[in-house]
Amino acid sequence: MEILKKKILDENYLPQNPNTYGLIKFLSEKYLFNKKINFINMRLPGILCKVNKYELKRPWLNLVFNNMKENKSILVHNIEGKFNNLTSTEEIAKFINFLIRKKTIIRDTFNFVCKKPLIMNEILNKAKKKLKSKSKIIKLRNKNKSSFYISSKKLEYKLNFKTQTTKQVIEKHLENFI
Repeated sequence: MEILKKKILDENYLPQNPNTYGLIKFLSEKYLFNKKINFINMRLPGILCKVNKYELKRPWLNLVFNNMKENKSILVHNIEGKFNNLTSTEEIAKFINFLIRKKTIIRDTFNFVCKKPLIMNEILNKAKKKLKSKSKIIKLRNKNKSSFYISSKKLEYKLNFKTQTTKQVIEKHLENFI
């Protein structure tokens, strides 16, 4: 497992030792760039959507919020680190509608994440309060797990599209858990 040395990942970041899944994604992106076609490659994080009682394990925050709702202990690495590795189905739909109206040629890759990362501890405390949870938050220490967040600046500068903030997406999603 790669230990990230960067705190902010942008579209130019290349993993040093990707697993098979990561390698296939990388090769697929190279394939797109080598074709003479218009495309937009969206690098998607954890996607929050309408809460489904049968699938509360993905993305990771759904599992955390569900465990909080059930007052279970929460184990977290890098609780002091910034986090924005998420978006929502609503944001993706808004972006697709934006692209349809834009009618422009695009041949590029974009991180599609929330802007304005939050400290993980803030997210967990906000969720705990909103869900009226008695969960204990347990900080784990692991030198092999590094904290990072993802830049969405390229999306904003090249396409003039601003995603919602991490706070906005999480607050709206927590309403679904109540």
